[in-house]
Amino acid sequence: MRTLTLTLVATVITATIGLGYIISWVYSEFYAKSEFSEEHKAYQNISQQLSTIVQYSEAPNAILEQWNMSGNIHAQLEDRDTLLLPQQLEENFKNGEVIALEFDDSVKFYSLINHSDEILTLTPPALIQESTPVENLAFTFIFYTGVIFAITLWLLPLFTRLRLLDNTAKNFGDGNLAARLPECKISYIKNIELAFNTMAERIQRLIEDNKMLSRAVSHDLKTPLARLRFGLETLQEEEREDKRKAYHARIHDDLDTMESLVHTLLDYAKLDDTHIALDKKPINLCDFITAEASQLNVVHSTAITITLAIAPAGIVMVCFDEHYLRMIFQNLVINAINHANNRVQLSVYEKSGYAYFAVEDDGSGVSLEDKARIFKPFERGEKPSTKLGGTKGHGMGLAICERVGQWFSAEILLDRSAELKGASFILKVPLLPSC
Repeated sequence: MRTLTLTLVATVITATIGLGYIISWVYSEFYAKSEFSEEHKAYQNISQQLSTIVQYSEAPNAILEQWNMSGNIHAQLEDRDTLLLPQQLEENFKNGEVIALEFDDSVKFYSLINHSDEILTLTPPALIQESTPVENLAFTFIFYTGVIFAITLWLLPLFTRLRLLDNTAKNFGDGNLAARLPECKISYIKNIELAFNTMAERIQRLIEDNKMLSRAVSHDLKTPLARLRFGLETLQEEEREDKRKAYHARIHDDLDTMESLVHTLLDYAKLDDTHIALDKKPINLCDFITAEASQLNVVHSTAITITLAIAPAGIVMVCFDEHYLRMIFQNLVINAINHANNRVQLSVYEKSGYAYFAVEDDGSGVSLEDKARIFKPFERGEKPSTKLGGTKGHGMGLAICERVGQWFSAEILLDRSAELKGASFILKVPLLPSC
């Protein structure tokens, strides 16, 4: 709206001043000047003739007194030193040319009297060209027409973008969730267009996620529900106590699986809450990753070797919420451990204004087919593993990482590790400017 207001004010001011100047110039050049020029020449001739008479008269003051009494054109003699002229006008004046100078309330004509220290000054009535009512009306009409035309030109891009916004909104409302406003470098409502596209993107993502979650939940619940039904039926028929305990344990495992799925769904749904309070603060990524890696080795005992490659300076500052940074770390690292053969490497470095946290493994990597879908909810790789114990995941870890990263202008990049030949997941975060 600020751009809209500023451009409107600038257009009105420019049109008003510009048209006023143009109309004033046209009037002075083609209307007032023509008649003024004729009178100007007439007074120059009068001044030239009168100066000649005064030059050869023995009583010049008497002649001028009689002249002033007989008409309304005032004439008088002045000292030559009172008239200061630029060099070019001075040369013309010495050569006998009558000089006309315009003042606030009058125009004066100066002529040189030869062989004298005096000059003749002629002051006629004010040379004012009065415009006619028709001319006034014409110039007024031209002025307001010009202003309206300028404002109309300014409004055309606005009306075009508003009409496009209206059509896109109707198209989106009719079910075309991919409808977006095309970008335009010159737009008065760029912020509104950006807000609409962001809203449409968010709505489309939510609807697609809901469809995907519905399909995934129905699919992931079928297996534990079928096992529960089978287990309960078998439990009723089984009489041996040891077998009954085994079936009880399996039923509990299936319930744990279902409960884990519900918690995962709730955690993912919370990521769409726009009222989440983020505790952003400066974090040294080198110290954070080192501490989290040490804690991971203590909590989870695994045969996978975890190595660190920290930036030489030991300081890579980012602005992040520590809780959500830990969530990304755990998802990426545990995912790498589950797919690694022997080794996982964690790297922290900075480049071109960004901080990078890379998690590489020596597993089989990610296929081209998986790259297109692996960040979607409930999508798993080809070989889901459970090296850290517990049941296999629900395919939500990378989707959560990507969604959280968007809050902090961060990206999750996927590539093949040049050193370990497996997958390489990289968190790319802007270096700390301010929090």
